[in-house]
Amino acid sequence: MSGSQPQPELHEFERELDDHDERLRRQILPEYKRPSDITSQVFKQSDRMPSVYRESILDRDQAREHWIALGKGTAGSCIVTVGEVVSAGARTVDDSRLPDVHDGHAYIDVRGLGSQERDRIAKRLKRVAVARGIEWDPVD
Repeated sequence: MSGSQPQPELHEFERELDDHDERLRRQILPEYKRPSDITSQVFKQSDRMPSVYRESILDRDQAREHWIALGKGTAGSCIVTVGEVVSAGARTVDDSRLPDVHDGHAYIDVRGLGSQERDRIAKRLKRVAVARGIEWDPVD
C-alpha cells in the first residue's frame, strides 16, 4: 500500500492475493449507478472493506446469485484486477477460509489509510473498471 502507514497484519486464515492478473468482481448497488457509468462510492465503504468476488472461483452469474441471496440489490457488476488494486495503493485479501465467509470472497484492504487516500483509491479503481466496461443487469 502507498504512504508510510504499515499494512495491518492479516488474520491467520487470510492471505494476500498476488496474481496481478486475477480478476475481481464488485457488485454495483443500484444507488451507485449513473446513467452511463458508476460513482466511485462502488469502491469505498465507510464501515468496512469493499468486498469482491474472485472470478477464478465464482463466475458472473454465481456472484450475482450469491449477492441477491444475501438480500442485496444489484444494478450490475464491474471488474478490477489484483494488479490494479496494487497500483491504486491497496491490496486484495482472500478471507474465504474464515468461518461464515463464502468461497471466493476477498476484500480490498484499505485499513489504516486516511479518508483522502481511500477516496483516491476508490476513484482510481472506478476509472479502470469503467474503462474495462460495466456489466449491467437487465432492467425488470
